[in-house]
Amino acid sequence: EILKYIVRDIDPELLKCMGMMLVMSTESEPKEYYHKIAELMYKQLDIWGVQMCTTSVLSLYAFGRTTGLVVDCGYSQTGIIPIY
Repeated sequence: EILKYIVRDIDPELLKCMGMMLVMSTESEPKEYYHKIAELMYKQLDIWGVQMCTTSVLSLYAFGRTTGLVVDCGYSQTGIIPIY
């Protein structure tokens, strides 16, 4: 239900033009979360592609790397994630 609320303001015509959606999440999300998001994107928003990626991998991509050690320091927690 929360996902439907989040995407309800996205213009459906814009999504049809783009056709794909990039979804970011943390490493701690369960696999069911990804399946639910994909189902929502395909059925409710009528898009043809979904790329799911963790924030750590996207951080490496931003620096032109595909492997590395990501140190994520947040307000309430710190994580060290190896990407290889």
